[in-house]
Amino acid sequence: SYPSTGSDGSFFDVLARDLKLDIVTLVPALTPVFVQEFRYEKLAGISFDDVRITLGKHVEPGPLLITHRGFSGPAVLHISQYVHPGDTITIGYLPDLTPDELLTRVRSDMPGNKTGAANYIAAEFGVPKAFAVTLFEHPEVKLSSIGMKEIRKAAMTLTGAEYSVSGTGGWSDAMVTRGGVTLGQIDLRTMRIKDATCDIRIIGEALDINGNTGGYNLQFAYSSAMTAHC
Repeated sequence: SYPSTGSDGSFFDVLARDLKLDIVTLVPALTPVFVQEFRYEKLAGISFDDVRITLGKHVEPGPLLITHRGFSGPAVLHISQYVHPGDTITIGYLPDLTPDELLTRVRSDMPGNKTGAANYIAAEFGVPKAFAVTLFEHPEVKLSSIGMKEIRKAAMTLTGAEYSVSGTGGWSDAMVTRGGVTLGQIDLRTMRIKDATCDIRIIGEALDINGNTGGYNLQFAYSSAMTAHC
Protein backbone atom coordinates (compact mmCIF):
# COMPACT_ATOMS: atom_id res chain seq x y z
CA SER A 1 0.00 0.00 0.00
CA TYR A 2 0.98 3.65 -0.47
CA PRO A 3 3.04 3.13 -3.65
CA SER A 4 3.69 6.87 -3.72
CA THR A 5 6.25 6.27 -0.96
CA GLY A 6 8.25 4.01 -3.28
CA SER A 7 6.93 0.74 -1.87
CA ASP A 8 6.17 -1.87 -4.53
CA GLY A 9 6.38 -5.14 -2.57
CA SER A 10 9.20 -6.51 -4.70
CA PHE A 11 11.22 -7.62 -1.67
CA PHE A 12 8.65 -10.33 -0.96
CA ASP A 13 9.94 -12.15 -4.05
CA VAL A 14 13.44 -12.00 -2.55
CA LEU A 15 12.21 -13.40 0.78
CA ALA A 16 10.46 -16.28 -0.99
CA ARG A 17 13.37 -17.01 -3.36
CA ASP A 18 16.37 -16.67 -1.04
CA LEU A 19 14.91 -17.53 2.37
CA LYS A 20 12.21 -19.96 1.18
CA LEU A 21 9.58 -18.12 3.22
CA ASP A 22 5.87 -18.71 2.66
CA ILE A 23 4.14 -15.51 1.58
CA VAL A 24 0.39 -15.08 1.87
CA THR A 25 -0.89 -13.30 -1.27
CA LEU A 26 -0.78 -9.54 -0.86
CA VAL A 27 -4.01 -7.60 -1.31
CA PRO A 28 -4.99 -4.00 -0.54
CA ALA A 29 -6.91 -3.71 2.73
CA LEU A 30 -8.93 -0.99 4.44
CA THR A 31 -10.08 0.60 1.20
CA PRO A 32 -13.18 2.43 -0.05
CA VAL A 33 -16.00 0.32 -1.50
CA PHE A 34 -17.56 1.07 -4.89
CA VAL A 35 -21.09 0.03 -5.84
CA GLN A 36 -23.19 -0.31 -8.97
CA GLU A 37 -25.43 2.61 -9.90
CA PHE A 38 -23.81 4.91 -7.36
CA ARG A 39 -25.79 8.16 -7.36
CA TYR A 40 -24.30 10.16 -4.54
CA GLU A 41 -21.43 11.86 -6.39
CA LYS A 42 -22.75 15.30 -5.53
CA LEU A 43 -22.82 14.38 -1.82
CA ALA A 44 -19.05 13.81 -1.54
CA GLY A 45 -17.92 14.81 1.93
CA ILE A 46 -21.21 14.05 3.69
CA SER A 47 -20.86 11.62 6.58
CA PHE A 48 -22.94 9.58 9.01
CA ASP A 49 -21.74 9.11 12.58
CA ASP A 50 -23.11 5.61 13.05
CA VAL A 51 -24.33 3.22 10.37
CA ARG A 52 -24.48 -0.57 10.23
CA ILE A 53 -23.06 -2.37 7.19
CA THR A 54 -23.91 -6.03 6.71
CA LEU A 55 -22.36 -8.59 4.39
CA GLY A 56 -23.52 -12.09 5.22
CA LYS A 57 -22.21 -12.89 8.71
CA HIS A 58 -20.03 -9.78 8.77
CA VAL A 59 -21.55 -6.75 10.48
CA GLU A 60 -19.62 -3.50 10.82
CA PRO A 61 -21.02 -0.56 12.80
CA GLY A 62 -19.46 2.88 12.77
CA PRO A 63 -18.98 6.08 10.77
CA LEU A 64 -19.50 6.25 7.00
CA LEU A 65 -18.23 8.85 4.53
CA ILE A 66 -19.63 9.44 1.04
CA THR A 67 -16.96 10.16 -1.57
CA HIS A 68 -17.27 11.19 -5.21
CA ARG A 69 -16.78 7.54 -6.25
CA GLY A 70 -18.29 5.43 -3.48
CA PHE A 71 -18.31 4.82 0.26
CA SER A 72 -15.51 5.20 2.78
CA GLY A 73 -15.14 5.83 6.51
CA PRO A 74 -14.24 3.33 9.28
CA ALA A 75 -17.27 1.02 8.89
CA VAL A 76 -16.69 0.75 5.13
CA LEU A 77 -12.93 0.29 5.45
CA HIS A 78 -13.47 -2.58 7.87
CA ILE A 79 -16.04 -4.40 5.71
CA SER A 80 -13.85 -3.90 2.61
CA GLN A 81 -11.65 -6.78 3.74
CA TYR A 82 -14.47 -9.23 3.05
CA VAL A 83 -16.28 -7.88 -0.02
CA HIS A 84 -15.86 -8.97 -3.63
CA PRO A 85 -17.39 -7.67 -6.86
CA GLY A 86 -20.93 -8.95 -7.16
CA ASP A 87 -21.54 -9.12 -3.39
CA THR A 88 -24.51 -7.31 -1.90
CA ILE A 89 -23.96 -5.12 1.13
CA THR A 90 -26.72 -3.58 3.22
CA ILE A 91 -26.25 -0.17 4.78
CA GLY A 92 -28.52 0.90 7.60
CA TYR A 93 -28.14 4.67 7.84
CA LEU A 94 -30.47 4.60 10.86
CA PRO A 95 -29.36 1.23 12.27
CA ASP A 96 -31.50 1.33 15.40
CA LEU A 97 -34.78 1.56 13.50
CA THR A 98 -36.82 -0.85 11.39
CA PRO A 99 -38.90 0.52 8.49
CA ASP A 100 -42.10 0.14 10.53
CA GLU A 101 -40.59 1.87 13.56
CA LEU A 102 -39.52 4.77 11.38
CA LEU A 103 -42.96 5.03 9.83
CA THR A 104 -44.65 5.19 13.25
CA ARG A 105 -42.60 8.33 13.97
CA VAL A 106 -43.75 10.09 10.81
CA ARG A 107 -46.47 12.48 11.88
CA SER A 108 -49.50 13.37 9.81
CA ASP A 109 -48.31 16.97 9.52
CA MET A 110 -45.34 16.01 7.37
CA PRO A 111 -45.30 18.19 4.22
CA GLY A 112 -46.52 16.49 1.06
CA ASN A 113 -43.89 17.85 -1.34
CA LYS A 114 -40.28 16.83 -2.03
CA THR A 115 -38.54 19.74 -0.34
CA GLY A 116 -40.79 19.73 2.70
CA ALA A 117 -40.57 15.95 3.11
CA ALA A 118 -36.76 16.02 2.85
CA ASN A 119 -36.53 18.81 5.42
CA TYR A 120 -38.84 16.89 7.72
CA ILE A 121 -36.84 13.65 7.49
CA ALA A 122 -33.58 15.52 8.06
CA ALA A 123 -34.89 17.28 11.15
CA GLU A 124 -36.82 14.36 12.65
CA PHE A 125 -34.17 11.67 12.19
CA GLY A 126 -30.90 13.60 12.07
CA VAL A 127 -30.17 12.66 8.47
CA PRO A 128 -27.95 15.07 6.46
CA LYS A 129 -30.36 17.27 4.53
CA ALA A 130 -28.63 16.74 1.16
CA PHE A 131 -28.95 12.98 1.61
CA ALA A 132 -32.61 13.29 2.63
CA VAL A 133 -33.29 15.11 -0.64
CA THR A 134 -32.00 12.11 -2.62
CA LEU A 135 -34.63 9.90 -0.97
CA PHE A 136 -37.28 11.58 -3.09
CA GLU A 137 -35.29 12.19 -6.28
CA HIS A 138 -36.91 9.60 -8.49
CA PRO A 139 -38.44 10.26 -11.91
CA GLU A 140 -41.73 8.77 -10.83
CA VAL A 141 -42.04 11.09 -7.83
CA LYS A 142 -43.77 14.37 -8.59
CA LEU A 143 -42.85 17.57 -6.76
CA SER A 144 -46.10 17.67 -4.82
CA SER A 145 -47.11 14.04 -4.50
CA ILE A 146 -45.26 12.64 -1.49
CA GLY A 147 -47.46 9.98 0.06
CA MET A 148 -47.02 6.85 2.16
CA LYS A 149 -45.65 4.89 -0.80
CA GLU A 150 -42.75 7.32 -1.16
CA ILE A 151 -42.24 7.56 2.60
CA ARG A 152 -42.11 3.76 2.92
CA LYS A 153 -39.52 3.60 0.14
CA ALA A 154 -37.47 6.24 1.96
CA ALA A 155 -37.81 4.25 5.20
CA MET A 156 -36.48 1.12 3.48
CA THR A 157 -33.47 3.06 2.20
CA LEU A 158 -32.68 4.67 5.56
CA THR A 159 -32.91 1.43 7.54
CA GLY A 160 -31.42 -1.06 5.07
CA ALA A 161 -30.39 0.04 1.59
CA GLU A 162 -28.90 -2.72 -0.56
CA TYR A 163 -25.99 -2.09 -2.93
CA SER A 164 -24.24 -4.39 -5.39
CA VAL A 165 -20.47 -4.13 -4.99
CA SER A 166 -18.56 -3.27 -8.16
CA GLY A 167 -15.13 -3.28 -6.52
CA THR A 168 -12.86 -1.86 -3.85
CA GLY A 169 -10.01 0.61 -3.87
CA GLY A 170 -6.60 -0.49 -5.12
CA TRP A 171 -3.13 -0.03 -3.72
CA SER A 172 -3.22 3.76 -4.01
CA ASP A 173 -6.38 3.85 -1.84
CA ALA A 174 -5.45 1.13 0.65
CA MET A 175 -4.41 2.03 4.18
CA VAL A 176 -2.66 -1.28 4.81
CA THR A 177 -1.58 -4.48 3.11
CA ARG A 178 -3.25 -7.78 3.84
CA GLY A 179 -0.97 -10.80 3.49
CA GLY A 180 2.78 -11.17 3.86
CA VAL A 181 5.16 -13.52 5.64
CA THR A 182 3.21 -16.15 7.59
CA LEU A 183 3.47 -15.74 11.37
CA GLY A 184 4.32 -19.40 11.93
CA GLN A 185 7.76 -18.78 10.48
CA ILE A 186 8.55 -16.01 12.97
CA ASP A 187 9.68 -16.22 16.60
CA LEU A 188 7.29 -13.60 17.99
CA ARG A 189 9.50 -13.08 21.07
CA THR A 190 12.24 -11.59 18.91
CA MET A 191 10.60 -11.25 15.45
CA ARG A 192 13.47 -13.40 14.12
CA ILE A 193 12.96 -15.88 11.29
CA LYS A 194 12.93 -19.23 13.06
CA ASP A 195 14.97 -21.33 10.66
CA ALA A 196 17.26 -18.69 9.21
CA THR A 197 21.01 -19.23 9.53
CA CYS A 198 21.50 -15.48 10.03
CA ASP A 199 19.76 -13.00 12.30
CA ILE A 200 16.99 -11.61 10.10
CA ARG A 201 13.92 -10.11 11.73
CA ILE A 202 10.64 -9.19 10.07
CA ILE A 203 8.17 -6.68 11.46
CA GLY A 204 5.10 -4.59 10.71
CA GLU A 205 3.20 -4.91 7.46
CA ALA A 206 5.76 -7.32 6.04
CA LEU A 207 4.00 -9.93 8.18
CA ASP A 208 0.61 -11.47 7.49
CA ILE A 209 -1.23 -9.41 10.03
CA ASN A 210 -3.56 -6.44 9.70
CA GLY A 211 -6.06 -4.76 11.96
CA ASN A 212 -8.94 -2.35 11.72
CA THR A 213 -8.54 1.41 11.58
CA GLY A 214 -7.87 3.27 14.80
CA GLY A 215 -4.09 3.10 15.08
CA TYR A 216 -3.86 -0.69 15.49
CA ASN A 217 -1.66 -1.23 12.44
CA LEU A 218 0.70 1.56 13.46
CA GLN A 219 0.78 0.18 17.00
CA PHE A 220 1.78 -3.26 15.74
CA ALA A 221 4.47 -1.72 13.53
CA TYR A 222 5.94 0.15 16.50
CA SER A 223 5.55 -2.74 18.95
CA SER A 224 7.05 -5.35 16.63
CA ALA A 225 9.95 -2.97 15.90
CA MET A 226 10.63 -2.54 19.62
CA THR A 227 10.41 -6.31 20.09
CA ALA A 228 12.92 -6.87 17.32
CA HIS A 229 15.20 -4.17 18.75
CA CYS A 230 15.19 -5.70 22.22
